[in-house]
Amino acid sequence: MTMLVSVSSMQAQERSFLDRMFASDSVVLDFPTKHIVADLMDENDASETYRFEFTNRSFWKVKIARVVSTCSCLYAYCDKEVVKPGETAVISARFNPKGQAGKSERNIYVYTGKGDEPAAVLKLSTDVQNVMDVSGRYPISMGGINLSRDIIRFRKGEAAVETIRFVNVSGRSLKFDCDRALLPGCLRFYAEPVRPLKEGVIKIAYDPSKGVENDSMIVLLQGLGLAPSKSSIKVILE
Repeated sequence: MTMLVSVSSMQAQERSFLDRMFASDSVVLDFPTKHIVADLMDENDASETYRFEFTNRSFWKVKIARVVSTCSCLYAYCDKEVVKPGETAVISARFNPKGQAGKSERNIYVYTGKGDEPAAVLKLSTDVQNVMDVSGRYPISMGGINLSRDIIRFRKGEAAVETIRFVNVSGRSLKFDCDRALLPGCLRFYAEPVRPLKEGVIKIAYDPSKGVENDSMIVLLQGLGLAPSKSSIKVILE
């Protein structure tokens, strides 16, 4: 009888130890890879699916309660609702690049029936190129921007302001200026900084009372990484 009690006590202690050791399923779900870096893609590419395999290293069944991603562009799911001891399963993550230009990192949270914390946090890093069609409204390409036009006209002797609209297609935030040293005295220049895929405006003001003017003048843009001959706006006085 004493031996039976001792064996029972040892078994209870062993179960208690295992319960403490595996209080969270994060210990028993073995993911060889938790971070995937996707290949470069563009917004017109089809959705791509990435696989995170894992194995149940415990001695009991684990239920995958839910899989949640941090972006609507990323749909994640598990191929098994219940994973048996020693069994391998897959978390699949289908990423849609449409409207997701730029570099991003998104998380996938895997929850089981044990506790409120995720049993695993997976990561997907993406780099999506912008393929925005700007050829219609913005036909003039100058490095990282496309302009609606590169020639403006003023009536000679009459102060006025002209606006040139542009879109940032560079994939990064842009802030550029003109060559102030070569800007004719009668002109003033302003360009607003813009984020990727956003539209902005260039404003050029003409004031005949503010210095030398010519019938044809050039405004050279700086900060676009182009030669002066490929990054200029022509101003004509009529």
